[in-house]
Amino acid sequence: MAVAIENVQLRDSLQQRVAELQEREVALRESEEQYRALFTQMQQPVSVYEIVQDDTGAVVDHILVARNDSFGQLFGLDQDSDIGKSIRELNPQVTEEWIQKAGGVALTGGSFTLEYTSPRAQRHLQVMIFSPRKGQYAGIYTDFTDLKRAEESLREANADLAALNRYSIEQSECRTYQSLLETISQQLAEYCRAVAVVLSDFDRERRVLAPKYFHVDGNLLSRAVRLVGDWITKVEPIIGDEDYERIMSSPVSKIGTLSQFTFGTIPESVGAVIQKVAGIEAFLAMNLVGEGSLQGGALIGLSSVGAVPTDAFLTSFAHIASASIARMKAEEKVRYMSFHDQLTGLYNRHFLEEEMARMDTERQLPLSVIMADVDGLKLVNDTYGHLRGDEMLQAAASCIKSCCRAEDIVSRWGGDEYVILLPQTSKRQAEALCKRITAVCSSLYVEDVPVAVSLGFATKTSTKEDLAKVLDAAEDNMYKNKLAESRSTKSAVVGALLQALAEKSHETEAHTRRMQEVAVRMGERAGLMDSELSRLKLLITLHDIGKINIPEELLTRQGPLSSEEWETMRTHPHVGYRIAKATEHFAHVADEILAHHERWDGSGYPQGLYRTEIPMLARIAAIADAYEVMSHGRPYKPAMSRDDIIVEMKKCAGTQFDPELVKLFLADF
Repeated sequence: MAVAIENVQLRDSLQQRVAELQEREVALRESEEQYRALFTQMQQPVSVYEIVQDDTGAVVDHILVARNDSFGQLFGLDQDSDIGKSIRELNPQVTEEWIQKAGGVALTGGSFTLEYTSPRAQRHLQVMIFSPRKGQYAGIYTDFTDLKRAEESLREANADLAALNRYSIEQSECRTYQSLLETISQQLAEYCRAVAVVLSDFDRERRVLAPKYFHVDGNLLSRAVRLVGDWITKVEPIIGDEDYERIMSSPVSKIGTLSQFTFGTIPESVGAVIQKVAGIEAFLAMNLVGEGSLQGGALIGLSSVGAVPTDAFLTSFAHIASASIARMKAEEKVRYMSFHDQLTGLYNRHFLEEEMARMDTERQLPLSVIMADVDGLKLVNDTYGHLRGDEMLQAAASCIKSCCRAEDIVSRWGGDEYVILLPQTSKRQAEALCKRITAVCSSLYVEDVPVAVSLGFATKTSTKEDLAKVLDAAEDNMYKNKLAESRSTKSAVVGALLQALAEKSHETEAHTRRMQEVAVRMGERAGLMDSELSRLKLLITLHDIGKINIPEELLTRQGPLSSEEWETMRTHPHVGYRIAKATEHFAHVADEILAHHERWDGSGYPQGLYRTEIPMLARIAAIADAYEVMSHGRPYKPAMSRDDIIVEMKKCAGTQFDPELVKLFLADF
């Protein structure tokens, strides 16, 4: 009985044990299912390798025994065909160091974390290695590629900012336009690892990019010039309206050829030769645009297209460089204006005085000074206006400058005076220069007036001499020469004006001579003295000189003039008056020139003088002029008969002409 009970108890115990084992198996199976689901479905890539050991126990290989889909997707593995393959086959780049390090974890446990860039996945990964069971190790991978790229972009951006900041400071420290161009070129060559950089300035008037600085090896440039010619260094691409709009809307160009970036000015075949000779893989163009204007352009010859900076860098650099160029141009303009005369472009008096102080040394002896004065300027101003007077000043300045050496200081002293400072120049050399300036200027004309200058010089030969007194001596000598030459110069100017007037009107020499004959006979009958008769002849010569400013079309018009044209015509007495007043030799007939169109009844011009208010000589000249026109006619008016002239003269006596002078005229007729 007792045995039976024990058997029942044993059976129950065994059944309970089996039930427990079955429950454990179910739980284990469920756990494994959960683990497998977690393993296969987790987002992070996971792999499990089993190590292979040789007879000595050394780890010689790893075999992939499990991995999830994420791992396969990361490394481009096809389904499960990779299971059971060696790591050496799956990853040919695997190192022996990795075999041993990961194998050590499989044998001894522990873990480690490693960051690396996978050539196969082309991603930056972090992998945590641990041992799930002895002889195996597992890897859980985290993709840090986007983070690394963001970090790299940040580092590059910071590097760009640092470079841009340094470049900006370097550019701001430049003091000349040339040094700024050199600095910008070096910066671009450094950052882009460029073979060559060409900087051009945008000429707004000509609409071209004009090369200003070449940053290139001298031997390389010489080879290029020998192959294609030196014209390659002088190419000035024309920027049309469409190209300009495109540049302004997208300042930074990308990779292209030399022909593309010169708008076809340089042929593709020539550009290919340049690239081959220089070892340039491609060109990069940067348009220097800032604050709404194009300052210039940079053409960069790249040794590798991999060195192309980012658009952000290029745009920022272009803005910084264009701002620096605009600043430098403005500074140089201010500097130029502070030391140069705006009208002539010569140095101004302030600069000359500084140079006199600088050159007043023994090394510059003998130091000569020339003072020059433009003759007849007032005459030109009064005849043609101040714009023509400015042209004469500019012509004289250009003439003087062309005769001097590069080291000579040519300046406008003030008004119509110039001073030339001549270092290491003897008296004989200064005198020769004066003769050369006189000869060159004598061939120049402004309108119909010859350009003439009076010159005087003095030379400092000892350090004991005061340079200011040497300048005074040069000025004194100039005025002495001016007094001697002034009358003949002004007479020559007036002669040139009369000749020019004769060429564009009817005021011929024969016309003047006939008028003089009539006027002198009247003057003799009126009892004029010889001196007055001489003045009368001079008046006849000059009476219409003011017409030099009247358009030829009006002077030769065969039909009637409009009211506006008559107003223009009536200005000539005033102009003639100013010309005569500006010339000492002719000033004594200026009032008569002004009055030669006045009428006896006060209806004349320009002053409306009445009767004897009109100078006697002007009254005589008016009758002589009218007779000459009536007797010889004009292209638009036939000559009159003797009887008709007598009738006309009597008709005009007391209205247009002095009646007593008309009687004297008719008495001799």
